Amino acid sequence: MDDFVSDLAAFRLRYPMDDDAYNYILNSTEEVRREVLLNFIPKQEGEEDYSALIMGFTKKRRQFMRERQERAVYAPQQTDFGSEDLQAFRARYPCDDEAFRFVTSAPPHVQQMILQSFKPPREGEEDYSALIITFSKKCRQAAHQVPQQEHMAYRDRRPTAGVNYEAFRARYPFDDDCHNYLQRLPPEVRIHVLQNFKPPREGEADYSALLMSFGKKTRENQQRVQPLQQSAAGAPAYTYETRHIQQVPARAPERPQWNPPAPRRVESNTNIYALEGFRQRYPMDDRAFDFLKCASASTQQEVLERFAPQRQDSDYSALIISFAKKCREREQAQPSIAAKRPRMF
Repeated sequence: MDDFVSDLAAFRLRYPMDDDAYNYILNSTEEVRREVLLNFIPKQEGEEDYSALIMGFTKKRRQFMRERQERAVYAPQQTDFGSEDLQAFRARYPCDDEAFRFVTSAPPHVQQMILQSFKPPREGEEDYSALIITFSKKCRQAAHQVPQQEHMAYRDRRPTAGVNYEAFRARYPFDDDCHNYLQRLPPEVRIHVLQNFKPPREGEADYSALLMSFGKKTRENQQRVQPLQQSAAGAPAYTYETRHIQQVPARAPERPQWNPPAPRRVESNTNIYALEGFRQRYPMDDRAFDFLKCASASTQQEVLERFAPQRQDSDYSALIISFAKKCREREQAQPSIAAKRPRMF
């Protein structure tokens, strides 16, 4: 184990990752850890953070090992291929012998799930083998999560109030580790993830890495906003009378004259609450957010009012930086109007 920890530390120096990804590798089986350290090869070297890629690669290795164990457990057995229900299912959805054996080798309650729940996009196709194998794997995975006697009751559970968790998972499949991660999130963060997660593409086989990344960013954003909201709620009222009293000298003259307070300089980050709300709507990394905070007030305002991406995504960092640069260039291109000097008579 000590040798592995030292190897993992060297691996982390080469491919920087956060603590979640590091612990995820550390808690994997020895075979999975060895696969990650030996076979993880990203497309580009020298990136600042490989957390999402490493977790995605580790999940795939875990899933591969789990499926290999399942194939050993659910090896083709002597099954009654003359079952009327199974034969009727095969007649309606034609498949090859491998796919049919994958169904018949499953436990009885899993077979029932497959026969009752399999709904392909189109009826009347010549071959449903690939769809049947994929759907059977998902049913087996769901059966491992819930005891058999609780299977029927599981459909009516709602882990998150107001959100159909089952329908969400059917639309965006994810593995058990992602499921456990979502359940550990605070309720308000979990609800936000389930209601606002919009991946770049639909129909993928696994959204685990994207969901965990989106949940992490959502949690970090809420942790940033809460201290600001608390400080704003607890800040003392600063009225005109307070400013006026503070500017009165210790020894007031006989005829005190009111001096208006000096105009406050407007900084580029005075709109921090609007920027935080904008970041909640369009998630971005710290580099993009710092770039936006350092922009001028007019550039910030134009980004807040006019930024409208064509598609929904889990990370808008590059789009926001590009759009802010264009706004800044337009601002710099406008001719500055010099203030007219008063005439001297």
